[in-house]
This record gives sequence, structure tokens and C-alpha cells, in this order.
Amino acid sequence: MISEAEGFKLGYKPSLYMNEFGEDFHYFLKNYPYLSSKTHPISFSDSTIMYLFFQNEDSKRSFLTELEGITTAHSEAFERILGTVLGFPPKAVSYYIYLEQLEKQGESYYIEADKKSICVSFCGMRFKTSTDYLVDDVMWLWDTYPNVEDVILESSGVSPTKVAYLDLKCLQEFLHKKIAV
Repeated sequence: MISEAEGFKLGYKPSLYMNEFGEDFHYFLKNYPYLSSKTHPISFSDSTIMYLFFQNEDSKRSFLTELEGITTAHSEAFERILGTVLGFPPKAVSYYIYLEQLEKQGESYYIEADKKSICVSFCGMRFKTSTDYLVDDVMWLWDTYPNVEDVILESSGVSPTKVAYLDLKCLQEFLHKKIAV
């Protein structure tokens, strides 16, 4: 499994979100276009300076265009744009936003919904998805990044599983085990 930084260097991740303590931070600072939370509303934390690195200037400009009118990182619109620019599947981005909204409603709502969560690792990306979206999200990854590396699935009550490219049988077996937990 490759790291997030390595996935970005290899061009799988369209962008990389990190603070100054991240892997190879100074290398990225010298070699890639970026935005900083010092000058743009891209951080969820007021105390940590965050950086968003892009593969090229066009990607950075496109992101800035999408951000027009958004004044805070604490909004659903920003979370959706950021999730997309980080290369996550659209349904995984929606699921993340859903979990964030539930967490604001109270811990009990979040815990109940999180029972359906599955952690997906692929090409330096790591995100949560739901049992409802797992197949769609993994198929999206395979369509977007064909035959790069195995997808790794992890969830409570189920052994971590490597799923080879287009191995729908293995994907379905993991999903059935998770639903049965």
C-alpha cells in the first residue's frame, strides 16, 4: 500500500492536503503549486496551517474558481469540493458529509451510522464509505485508476481484505461479511 504522499507524487491523487509536518512537505512546497490556509479558507482548524498541493497550475486555478463565494472551510459546499479535488469517489464524499452532519447532531446518531462504515485504501487515498456505496465507490476507483494496485478494505468485525482489480466476487464476499456483523 502506497502512502498518500507517494500516491500524489505518482499522479494518482489529483491533490494532497497536509500540514507542514506531513511526509515530504518541503519537497512538495518546492515542486508543486499550492494554497495555504494563511491566505485561503481551506483549513478546518484555526490553529493548524494547512496546505493543498496540486499536480499543476490549471488544477489549482480550477479549484479556486470552484471556491468562489465560499468563505469558510466549515461548509458542506467546501467539504464536497475538497473531497472531489482530493480524488475521492463522489458517493464517498457524500457519505463523509453525511457522517459530519450526524456527528453534529450527537454521538449516538454518528455511532449508529458508523456501523455501516468501511475504510477503503487505494493509491494513497484512504476514506470511509458505507455498505450502501462500497461497490459503486470501488468500481469508480477502478474506472478512474485502472489496474494500479489492490483495494484494501477494513471494518470492525471483518478481517482486512485485499481486493484485486475487478475481483467483484471478493468485493461482494467482504460486503456480505460486513452486513452480517
